[in-house]
Amino acid sequence: MKGYRVISIHVPFTYPPEPVNGIMISGFLTPSLNSSFIYPPEMRDEFIKNFPDYRFAGNKRFSERREDQEAFRDEIFENMQLRMRVADYMMEKYPWDLFMVTFMGIDQAQHWYWRFYDKDSPYYDPEGAKSLGDTIFKTYSLIDDYLGDLLTRLGEDTYFCIMSDHGFGSFYKQVFVNNWLKEKGFIKFKRDVRTLVKRSFYEVGLDIKKISELVFKSGLGNLLTKFSNESKASLASGFGITFKDVDWRRTEAYSFGHFGPVFVNLEGRFPFGSVKCEDYERVRDEIIEAMLELEDPERGKKIVNKVWKKEEIYNGPFVDKFPDVVVVMDDFAYTTSTFPFPSKRLFATPLTYKSGEHRMNGVFIFKGPKVKRNYFIERPSIMDITPTLMQLFRIPIPKDMDGRVLKEIFE
Repeated sequence: MKGYRVISIHVPFTYPPEPVNGIMISGFLTPSLNSSFIYPPEMRDEFIKNFPDYRFAGNKRFSERREDQEAFRDEIFENMQLRMRVADYMMEKYPWDLFMVTFMGIDQAQHWYWRFYDKDSPYYDPEGAKSLGDTIFKTYSLIDDYLGDLLTRLGEDTYFCIMSDHGFGSFYKQVFVNNWLKEKGFIKFKRDVRTLVKRSFYEVGLDIKKISELVFKSGLGNLLTKFSNESKASLASGFGITFKDVDWRRTEAYSFGHFGPVFVNLEGRFPFGSVKCEDYERVRDEIIEAMLELEDPERGKKIVNKVWKKEEIYNGPFVDKFPDVVVVMDDFAYTTSTFPFPSKRLFATPLTYKSGEHRMNGVFIFKGPKVKRNYFIERPSIMDITPTLMQLFRIPIPKDMDGRVLKEIFE
């Protein structure tokens, strides 16, 4: 954006903020107001003076208690309104050519309050719906009112874009893909005493999933959130089956990540890689063929609706670091656990109180001079936003940039 001034507010993963020609206030994963959250840094005192109550994330926690659910909801609304106040302040006080702000309240409301909104959700709570059923609607209404006022202030000569990074729908179950890989013979466990003892605990139902459920039901779930991820992982690995219990020299593939991505344990890529290069495609094909048959017995339906080999969707110099097999399970209504072996089961209800989950298709709206009115665009991508904006600013677009210019939206 050379020569243009930018203001960026609460965009995820922008901490620490980069030097820009303008202002950047970092977003999701920023530690606190005590951190270096703003560029230029000399604006920090002014920001804190005007917004001493600013939060990068909420302090409340959703639990099964109604009062916690209501407090969490109220904090979502408060944080959205606080973000609006910051956006208005920056927009009106400082010059800009490109202004971007991220509102995460709609995402949070749909993750946690879907059970009160969707009567078809497997976790629908009709009693809770009486007081919380309009939470999702209210977040949309709140942002809609704000955007209506903002559009009036911006006028007709300003380009205006709304883009969500995903859509939303009901969350059904967690799938423990590593258990499936073990069942299919792609993962082998060590035969040492420590691993055998852990496996015997799992056989009688004393596993990470069960213990976690008991912790949450006892009301200690909020206490767990105060532990660092490293501390929780250390506690869990003491009695839970982890990747340390895997015999990597006999293991062909494993899964790690939220939506079931699978990595082939390729020789030369991993320290204890067991799959030779000539067997790589065979192993991938076997995984894909078997995974397409994965069925949720309770619902009586196959759940994998799309599987890609990584080179079918990724390109560039770092493709080798990506999962070898990328999976979509019922349009992300099924997710996986970041803990490798939470239980011996294949399917389970979510450990947290989430009842809504991401979907592939989100929202895209574009308005401005010479933009077509009432025009429906087929399958725009979030990656298309940057090249389209660069075209509007008459900035040369690098040949290796992902996405395309959405030429069809203009008259």
